[in-house]
Parts: sequence; structure tokens; C-alpha cells
Amino acid sequence: MSRPVISGPAMYTLLIREFTRLRPHECKRCKIPLPFWGPAAGVSNTVYWYMPIVAPCVHGCHAIIAELWARTTTEYEVSAPSTALPRMREVTSRG
Repeated sequence: MSRPVISGPAMYTLLIREFTRLRPHECKRCKIPLPFWGPAAGVSNTVYWYMPIVAPCVHGCHAIIAELWARTTTEYEVSAPSTALPRMREVTSRG
């Protein structure tokens, strides 16, 4: 059985929506970090989506975020970015 495919931006939107629904009302600090596409450690020519490490929260947000990440990446096949992000141009001073 194949998993539905979603894009990286759709995954991020889904994570934000679900975290907004589940976040404890007492916490006003925590947010979903932006996932990033990068090489797999120790595996050549393999890349994955990663979630930056979330700081521990006394309200348990870090556990909620970890659970949402695990559920989302298990239920969906998250596609690779469609294009490479543009690189910032080097700015030179004309002073």
C-alpha cells in the first residue's frame, strides 16, 4: 500500500496546523521549526527531510512536535524539493 505524496511546503503547513490544534494553551513560545532537506549521515547519495531539534518545553511541546513529525513522515511520502533554492548573491560595497 503506497503512501500519499505531499510536498515539503504542504508538510510544513500540515505540521503547523496540527501543532496549533494540539499545543498546550499555557505555551506561547513554541513553534514548528522549518524542516530542511539534507544528506543522510553515513549514506552516500541519499537525502531526506529533517526536523531541527526542538528545545525542551515544560509544557511538553517538544514531545508533541516529535510525535507529529513521526506521524507525518510515516503517513505521507514527502517529495523532494522541486527546485534548488536560489543562492544569495554576494554583495560588494561600491563605497
